[in-house]
Amino acid sequence: MSTVQRQDLTIFNDQTVLSRALLSGTSHDMMLVSSTMSTQPVWLLNALAESFLFGKTTSINSSSDNSRHSHENSSRHVVIGSFINDSKFYTNSLQRLKIHSTLYTVVDLMTDFVVKNHDKPRSKLLGLLVERFTSPEMNSMIIIDQPEILLSLIEGLTCDELFKYFISPLSKRCNIFVVSTSTEQFQDHDFEPESTEFVRFITKCLYKSIVQLSLNPLETGRAKDVTGSLRIARGGQLTNHLSVHVVENEYLYLNERESIKLFYR
Repeated sequence: MSTVQRQDLTIFNDQTVLSRALLSGTSHDMMLVSSTMSTQPVWLLNALAESFLFGKTTSINSSSDNSRHSHENSSRHVVIGSFINDSKFYTNSLQRLKIHSTLYTVVDLMTDFVVKNHDKPRSKLLGLLVERFTSPEMNSMIIIDQPEILLSLIEGLTCDELFKYFISPLSKRCNIFVVSTSTEQFQDHDFEPESTEFVRFITKCLYKSIVQLSLNPLETGRAKDVTGSLRIARGGQLTNHLSVHVVENEYLYLNERESIKLFYR
């Protein structure tokens, strides 16, 4: 694989990861990142955050560079909340990229969630979670990591309620709303009520998104020089309001300690 030419990550037809067209109006566009336990999405979420803030990514196809974004500023802001990783996880990840702490906020949604919220009505609890995401409506991106876990944490919660009281209100608080979800429960669907709601959630995310970024393991297992594949596909949401469109593509990627290497499949 070392002799194969590396490729830049491109999502839109203007050769960008996140086009300026996404920020030119008042729309609130949703993107879906799907992954499995063996294809952790942190590197891709980092790349989306970098591209949003600076219009470029240093963590893909680059050697270690201790300066990276240390002297760069931006008028934009990224907010990250996770139900699977604590706040230190993403803070450390962004610090390694030398992104200044004033350009992002990490919301701790995981610590003591059940203890703090077990007696609250579902709609109120979800509303309180939304209020924890404070950012300017324009020039901002929100990344929410595995919100489907709420279907297990909150007794009786349905997909419709999760969208009505959490996903939809949150998406209106930013220009670009990124939902990162694990599809393993989708693949192992056992027709239990909770699993059914999870499948409905993934399906609804696909329908509401302008693009789906799918991280998949190799069908033959992990190779020495390839970690997995990244597939870019159009989502169910129309992009008529944008001057660009999604370019469907598929990459192979190698997850190394300092950066990610991308290759066309």
